[in-house]
Amino acid sequence: MLHAKNCFEAVKDIDTVIRGSLDPSQRYFAVGGIATSAIRHEDTNYDFRQRLVVPSPEAADPILRENSTTRDIDLIIADVIEDEQAEEIVKRVSEVTPLVVSVFGLDKYRPPSKAIKLVNTATDWTSRRTADEDGNIRLELFPLTQVLQPESFDPWTLELPETDRALSVLSPPGHMLAYRNDQYPALGLKTLIS
Repeated sequence: MLHAKNCFEAVKDIDTVIRGSLDPSQRYFAVGGIATSAIRHEDTNYDFRQRLVVPSPEAADPILRENSTTRDIDLIIADVIEDEQAEEIVKRVSEVTPLVVSVFGLDKYRPPSKAIKLVNTATDWTSRRTADEDGNIRLELFPLTQVLQPESFDPWTLELPETDRALSVLSPPGHMLAYRNDQYPALGLKTLIS
């Protein structure tokens, strides 16, 4: 919706568009600001059995930030995708939202070679998610690598208030640990755990 009143309304058509752009086996997750605002809001409810995040309408951010820039929506595809596929998804999703759209896939895993170790130094901290041929997903922050549990990519559903639509998101604790802002330290974790 190009004339939406808030971010929840602005993203209501994204799920249909992105699912139409992916293979049935591929999953996506909306990450960053929109999910963070929903998860951290004090009136948000959680259904852990059905993996639902149900925010109140007050959790929606305005489309424009205080500095008059347009907010964005970051979408992670939990698979290795080609740049052309990411660009096509950005194009299609941009047709249904006024937000700035970014799409990221996983990188192909490459075991560190001596050449990579020489190029990467302690000052070259690059964070990336990778997948190998066996389906193992890793979070890499050179020189550290951590294989992620498959359950960490089990999708949750973020219901969009005042619509009959939803987005796929990471689990609330996982999202907050990955995307929390220092402005909101450990935000919402007390609420999520209690």
